[in-house]
Amino acid sequence: MKKNTYAVVYLVLIFMILLVPFAGMTFWATNETAEKTELAEWPKLTVKGKWNEQYLQEMGTYFEEHFAFREKMVTANAVIRSKTVGSAVLDRVIVGENDWLYFKGTLPDYLGKDQLTDRQLFMTVKNLKIMQDYTTARGAQFLFISPFNKNTVYDENMPDRYLKAEENNLARLEPLLTEYEVNYLDLKAPFEEQDKPLYFARDTHWNNEGALLAYQLIMSYFNLPHESYLNVPAEERTDHVGDIDEMLYPTAPTKESNKYYPHSYTTVGDFTDNMDAWIETTRPEKGNRLLMYRDSFGESLLPFMADEFAQGYFSRYVPYNLLQVDQYQPTHVVVERAERTLGNLLTDIPIMTAPIVPMVSGEAVETTTDFSVKKDNDYYYIEGAVDSKYLKDNTEIYVSVHDNALGTTVSYQPFYVSQEDGDGSGYQLYLVDGQLPENLRIEILTMTDGQTSVVYATDLMKNTIQ
Repeated sequence: MKKNTYAVVYLVLIFMILLVPFAGMTFWATNETAEKTELAEWPKLTVKGKWNEQYLQEMGTYFEEHFAFREKMVTANAVIRSKTVGSAVLDRVIVGENDWLYFKGTLPDYLGKDQLTDRQLFMTVKNLKIMQDYTTARGAQFLFISPFNKNTVYDENMPDRYLKAEENNLARLEPLLTEYEVNYLDLKAPFEEQDKPLYFARDTHWNNEGALLAYQLIMSYFNLPHESYLNVPAEERTDHVGDIDEMLYPTAPTKESNKYYPHSYTTVGDFTDNMDAWIETTRPEKGNRLLMYRDSFGESLLPFMADEFAQGYFSRYVPYNLLQVDQYQPTHVVVERAERTLGNLLTDIPIMTAPIVPMVSGEAVETTTDFSVKKDNDYYYIEGAVDSKYLKDNTEIYVSVHDNALGTTVSYQPFYVSQEDGDGSGYQLYLVDGQLPENLRIEILTMTDGQTSVVYATDLMKNTIQ
């Protein structure tokens, strides 16, 4: 009888423990996560007047994301897993040696898997060259930088089960950047020369000393005078919570040391923190104007850069709006794109009017090339995909607009776009209203090793484009 009593009590206790996450949702529901992701909403019984067949599944998802004490339980589970079997509970985190954490999204680069094709690398360089030419034509200096993945340089704490590849996208891209004369600053070599890591152990990004080095390299590249900070006292505080650490241990992250330097710039208008999507800064005693398109690596880089320019404009918006080059008339333009997101240069296509190139013409061929044109306010948006049979790794794509009334032709350079399946056949460009005549013919052309072909052509009346 006693044994039965103990068994009942044991089962009741287990049931109560299992019930806590559900019952506790009344008072302690999880409505925000460390990752700041959008959580599932309570499902609806009907959708568009019909029974929601996914109701039970969606309800399960809601519970998984909102159950009480979720962050504490996730943290406890992560601690147990990482300390016992040395693995992370999250698919996005790699637990390394010596308390180092790595973002799993960098693993394809590290292993050399799922890399950009040679065609896509060519397209990436061409897109950067288009941005550079657009910028320099308006009197500004252009620079492209790509902060490397932490395990590209600081790989000594990566688990032994991962074998580092000899080459990755950035390493393969760099020779092409030189060949096509894209202004590019290699950050890896200077960081490797330092006697200590300048990236956080439990974050994807560089620390403030790393940001300082990147700033010094950028300013030296532009040959601009700047503060070296060699004689500027810095305050060291153990207060940094790493983004990967917070993913893995949302309620018990390990704070890391970081150095803080004094700055004198001021922000203009609404400002929350350095991760705002748009930030304007000013320091009137300085000269020059900076326009910087950046990602999260720019959070700690921004204060150093802002201190050296009379006006600074920092954008995290994608696609890049290069029309801002005309609007703000910067003297210097920096495009900062993290190594792990280089592929986005083929999908987040900048907003700008397509550059005119010397007239391109060729013989017409039959293809299955796609084409569309639509009106977008004062712009005409042209996009499509060239028949892949007419593409090689180095094939150029052009768009020519012929005025059927006057007999004149203007050729334009579009951006290169990767399709959803990764095919490097896409093209995209904007033209302003005045660049399209009333009665026109549009041709899509390819040029491979000097051989030019018209792969698509259509006659249009401008007033029919919607």
